[in-house]
Formats: sequence, C-alpha cells, structure tokens
Amino acid sequence: MVSSAAARAVFDVIPEEYATYCSLVSQVLARTLHRFEVTARLQSCQLWHVAPRENHVVGFMGNAPRQGKWDGHVVCRTHSFLLDGAVRNLQRDFNLTVPKVALVAAFNAPSHVIARLDLDQSRALWWHDAPEGFDTLPPRQPIGMIEHFVRDLVAKVDDV
Repeated sequence: MVSSAAARAVFDVIPEEYATYCSLVSQVLARTLHRFEVTARLQSCQLWHVAPRENHVVGFMGNAPRQGKWDGHVVCRTHSFLLDGAVRNLQRDFNLTVPKVALVAAFNAPSHVIARLDLDQSRALWWHDAPEGFDTLPPRQPIGMIEHFVRDLVAKVDDV
C-alpha cells in the first residue's frame, strides 16, 4: 500500500530536524500520495495523548504566538487513513514515547473525532477536529523544499 510505504520512508528523506513540522511533513505526504493517484488532503486537528492520569494536547490550545511556531496541528488525510508525521511533538513537548509516524484508519462516521491509535493498554492517541474560533490554515512551507522531499519520497516508495 502506497500510504504505508510513504509513512515508513518519510524520514528517510526528510531530515529529523523537521520531525515536528506538521505542516511541512503533511504537505510532503499529501503531494507524494497525489503522485500515486491517491486522493489526499491536509486536515487541521488537535492531537491528544490520552492516559489514565493525564492528557496532553498538541494544537489549537490558545498559546501565544511565537516566532516560527503555529498554534495548530495538521495531518495528511485520505478517504480511509490519517497519516501524522509530526506525532513527535508529544515527545518534544511532554517527553512521551510515541511512534515516529502514525498511520491509522480514519473514522468514517459523522464525528468530531477523526481517528484513534492505541499505543498500549493504557495510552492512546486521538485526533479531533480543530475547535472553532482558531486559524486552521497551516503555515506555508517553501515549495522548493517540499518538491525536493516529494521527489525523493516518490523514488523511495517506487522502490518498494
């Protein structure tokens, strides 16, 4: 499956320093899937880490603007799947153990919840629609950089 091959290879072509740049990684994934004729789009959302004693949230929390930091989160979405290449925001911000990339079945029912991934018996990741009242437009990324990564990722996926 193209989506799983792209998810496995994305950080073979995108340097680790960009692992928390959700807008960049999601644009690369969506454009790569388009090259394989898979319909994909960007979807702004909140990423929740849910555990028995505490929850952690990435995106749309009303944080004060900072240079180069968007108060949002965006993923690559197909009809059936959600690909989140910036799950490591949870690791960076909260010191949580999470996968490098999440590829999960999307809920295809009317809901504010987009998808869920069980990490273990007591922890899960949940993706929710972005709350109302926030700027949900992801920041623009350098198109030359995106196209460079897309070209390399397409070649990796082709090799699979």
